[in-house]
Amino acid sequence: MRFSDNQRASVRAAGRRSRNVRLRRHAAILGLCGGIALAAAPAWAIPDAATAALDAGDLAGAAKILERAANAGDAASANLLADLYIAGAGVAQDPKRGCDLYQFAAEAGLAEAQHNLATCFHDGRGRPQDYKASLQWYGRAAAKDFAKASCASGTQFFYGQGVAEDKPRGFRLCLKGAKAGDADAQTDVGQMYLVGLGTKQDYAAARKWFRRAADQDHGAAAYFLGLIYFQSIGVPQDLDEARKWLLKAVANGSRKAHFILGNLFYAVAKDPARAKQRREMMMPAFFWLSLAAKIDPVAANREEAKALYAELAELDPKLRDEAERRLKSQGAGAPAD
Repeated sequence: MRFSDNQRASVRAAGRRSRNVRLRRHAAILGLCGGIALAAAPAWAIPDAATAALDAGDLAGAAKILERAANAGDAASANLLADLYIAGAGVAQDPKRGCDLYQFAAEAGLAEAQHNLATCFHDGRGRPQDYKASLQWYGRAAAKDFAKASCASGTQFFYGQGVAEDKPRGFRLCLKGAKAGDADAQTDVGQMYLVGLGTKQDYAAARKWFRRAADQDHGAAAYFLGLIYFQSIGVPQDLDEARKWLLKAVANGSRKAHFILGNLFYAVAKDPARAKQRREMMMPAFFWLSLAAKIDPVAANREEAKALYAELAELDPKLRDEAERRLKSQGAGAPAD
């Protein structure tokens, strides 16, 4: 499934387990291709010199070392070098070259590269879009228990991409990835349970899987948890719990959480029973609605955020002016008309 509006960036590295922690740190710093779990391949190893160059922030130097290792037949180095070409980090961006490297490593048997090559075919980047080819390569990676590939192939069954649509089978494949610990798959399974697609609707199960993914800092999962508690979906409304998860969603890259946060604070500010909290709640309402009006991916939400902001401004023009001064000092500013 591809429900998440934003995936956390990570370097797709393979090799000795002792290097994986450092490579994950590079992922956060470099912003490389997103959300691919690390898979150890004992027959191959990232050269120490490449790891040292990455630690030092020398992407170009790391790319040269990885190029030599890939040319010598090291699949793990080819896979990591492909990430650099896909992202244009330390080398000129070249999706075709990146996918060529993935294919070399995939044909050598590296499961992570098989998944990455499948994504080239699925997305039509670096390769002509070919759903049958992507399903084949996802299947090969999944057969080696590469967790992310299981739900990726499940997506194709769910939507009928290159294969007859089969939502229950798509759900089962994503559930397998979720049980293996993949946060993307956990989020997708949560959504399937939430709306009852491919499986019976089950709000408790949806919360469970969203929570597991959110605990791995998955922004979309945290957003859905916030939405559940704000809109009372299968639980009593709990604004404090909603706020907690929505703030975590924002911290982990969600662009949709700002709108719900703005609505949350707006609702409290407008509630006659909470008149004493009005001024306290209006300031964060102005802040989140202003951001939502600029960055929410849904146009209707951006327009509604502007309207709610204007409505609050009429209630307390002085507080609006103070809020706009603070917003301006933070480089945000009021929403445009």
